[in-house]
Amino acid sequence: YSHPLIAVFARTASTREVRTMLLDQDGFLLALGELYESTREQGTVSLTFKQLKPDPEKDGNEVPCVLVRARSERRKISTRIERQDAGRFQVLLTATMRAACSNLEKVKKRPRHT
Repeated sequence: YSHPLIAVFARTASTREVRTMLLDQDGFLLALGELYESTREQGTVSLTFKQLKPDPEKDGNEVPCVLVRARSERRKISTRIERQDAGRFQVLLTATMRAACSNLEKVKKRPRHT
């Protein structure tokens, strides 16, 4: 099957330049780790999941899949996960997120007044 091209936007001094790149699952997880590392001191990374229904007429793909996107303030990445790869990807994504979230501070709760 063919992956959709992923557009990564980079700002230059005068224009907005679009570079296209193709990320497979392993490349996405490595880039996600780099995103988490670059925002360790300050910043956020958001993940979104979108279910894609198969459209055999458009792209010849008959297997349902999920589009996974990660975004920070400066960079956007995404990948496509098919049904048979979902379990493996979820295990690796969980490990990547746990490694990146090791220095979260515990929130102090205020006591409740009853």
